[in-house]
Amino acid sequence: MKTMLEKWWEKKHKLITASQIALMQEVMQAQHKPKTKVALPTGEGLEFLEIASIIRCESDNNYTRIFCNDKTQHLICRTLKDVEKVLSENGFIRIHQSHLINPQYMRKLLRNDGGSIVMTDGSELAISRTKKDRIIELLSGVEKL
Repeated sequence: MKTMLEKWWEKKHKLITASQIALMQEVMQAQHKPKTKVALPTGEGLEFLEIASIIRCESDNNYTRIFCNDKTQHLICRTLKDVEKVLSENGFIRIHQSHLINPQYMRKLLRNDGGSIVMTDGSELAISRTKKDRIIELLSGVEKL
């Protein structure tokens, strides 16, 4: 039997193998990749949704309604701020206190009444004055004819 001192010595001087280093690098790289799915809490458990399928999210008090490109809607018990924390790394932007959008689904930018955005699902969403500069900055990368 090994003594406590021998076990401690082995543990202290244990070498890290090449496979352990490779696994650590893989985990660290995966943390920096944008997520492709999100888990929505439901009454039965969790529903997994492709992030790329989300057109927009709308605040409804302490709930958020998620609108998808297949015309489905999901109501979850999370604030829009919580949803924004998860989806912002995938390019979603907050255009209003009540609206978070996926810019991939923007169809039109209207300059009426301070500005609004028309999404591919036909919804017209107001842009708040404080967020308007961010939207203009985002669109500066789009080629205009």
